[in-house]
Amino acid sequence: MERQLERQEVQGVLLKMLDAFAAYCKKHDLRFYLVGGTLLGAVRHAGFIPWDDDIDVGMPRPDYERLLVLVKKEPIAPEYRIISAGDGTLSLPFAEMIHLDTRLERPTSKYIDGDYRQLYLFLDIFPQDGWPENEHAAKRLVRRTNFLRKLSTESRATLGAGTSILKTIAKTPAILLGRVIGTDRINRHLDAIAKKYDYDSSKYVGAITYGIYGVGERCRRDEMFPMKTVTFENRKFPAPGCTDSYLTGIFGDYMTPPPKEKQVSHGLTVWMKEHISEEKE
Repeated sequence: MERQLERQEVQGVLLKMLDAFAAYCKKHDLRFYLVGGTLLGAVRHAGFIPWDDDIDVGMPRPDYERLLVLVKKEPIAPEYRIISAGDGTLSLPFAEMIHLDTRLERPTSKYIDGDYRQLYLFLDIFPQDGWPENEHAAKRLVRRTNFLRKLSTESRATLGAGTSILKTIAKTPAILLGRVIGTDRINRHLDAIAKKYDYDSSKYVGAITYGIYGVGERCRRDEMFPMKTVTFENRKFPAPGCTDSYLTGIFGDYMTPPPKEKQVSHGLTVWMKEHISEEKE
């Protein structure tokens, strides 16, 4: 049996996932820190953004690669699994920790080819890489990776499905091109681009494979460390030392909440399996 979860329940499950992930990283001396909306929630709300329904963490590339090897030998917990583009179990250019006792649907599910629909509640794990120092080179990198991510998205789209007839027709060539190249091949190319810049020796660091915020997302590595701690739902988690400049680069005036009409979640609908224990006669 399963039942649909309310948003607060979803956040509760995600928090337990983050606790388990943090404990595993501490045990194996893996660096990670809160990023994106999760870091914003910690700084502005001391927890989840009230309307949010996911968790984002970043991991320096060396630690990210170690994690993917470690969990194959020592899983985090029976109910959790790490999937990633690197081992072909995720069609997105990063990794996710999924909860095997859940099922979810997205508002965009009907536009995504069936083989690529996300089926489980997830915690996003974004590899963090070095960035080029030169501003023009950084902007070229953003344009290149944005194109590849767009192509990767279209490679997973359903032919003939769209919000309008014109959009359906317009994206058909991109879907066909993406399918010819292949989602896995596109993601491997994104990974190869990101790995060109070593995290521990670059002047700037940040997400590249899924750096959707562009140049504003990167930080100086000498400001990233030492990391700081932030409060998230009455717990302490690591955060970038450059938290202020990072959040400003992404959100601008990040301490001012958006207007009511923009306070929207990712629209995930989540169901949780209910395990019924059988009493012995």
